[in-house]
Amino acid sequence: MAVDKLVDSTQLDADLTSVANAIRTKGGTSGQLAFPAGFVQAIGDISTGDNVATWDEIATRSFREKNVELSDAVTELPRNLFEHSNIQKITAPGVTTVGSGVFLYNNGITVIDSKSFPELTILSTSCFQSCTTITAAIFQKVETIDQYSFYQATSFTALDIGSHSSGVVPEADNRIKGSNVTFAGGCKLDTLIIRQTHRVMDLQDIRNFNGSAFNDNNKVATLYVPASLVSEYEAATNWSTLLSRTNNYIVAIEGSQYDGYYVDGTPIT
Repeated sequence: MAVDKLVDSTQLDADLTSVANAIRTKGGTSGQLAFPAGFVQAIGDISTGDNVATWDEIATRSFREKNVELSDAVTELPRNLFEHSNIQKITAPGVTTVGSGVFLYNNGITVIDSKSFPELTILSTSCFQSCTTITAAIFQKVETIDQYSFYQATSFTALDIGSHSSGVVPEADNRIKGSNVTFAGGCKLDTLIIRQTHRVMDLQDIRNFNGSAFNDNNKVATLYVPASLVSEYEAATNWSTLLSRTNNYIVAIEGSQYDGYYVDGTPIT
């Protein structure tokens, strides 16, 4: 017959405390844990793999946290995920795709830096539409800019794309899409840097710059491209018309202030 072992209550309390602290450290909760139900619930809430439990959890966090960091296991953000959120910074090293309106009406982000979306290749429809605080954005691999991307982004002045792109999207999709809305609606874009060296990025319609400095003869706007492509941009359909407007300029990146530096002043590595 088995004999029940005596339980050392002091040691049991210490062990339970250690378990509770381990759960808190892992991220399940920061509050007092009731045993056993609280332990079970907290363990169930601990995120695994991609650092998030559900997309609803990410969206909920974005309303109460200023910074959102995702692991490189997260490769896609669904549409409207951060709509009306107040986050100020996002780090998403593995994201290659974002749904339409993913940051629609965001009121916190000021700069999308080179570490925010280093693998993103397509700026989806309305991704930063009506983000009134964003001033600049850097996307190392973006080769497609869809319509409404920065529509009504009323503080937006600078876009830097393609430093590490190499034809990852089909040539037909290597373009600024839309008819008259991409940088319109009060967007103040005056600095556009297109670093990709493999081909000229197609501009579907010059009206995509309606409302920006590129469409205002009283303001200066500059397109920066690799020296090897300057003449091609000057002759390309729609780019040639846009660049012929008063106070619009095209400048080789080499030798400029953006030679080796992103638009936010950080070095390109």
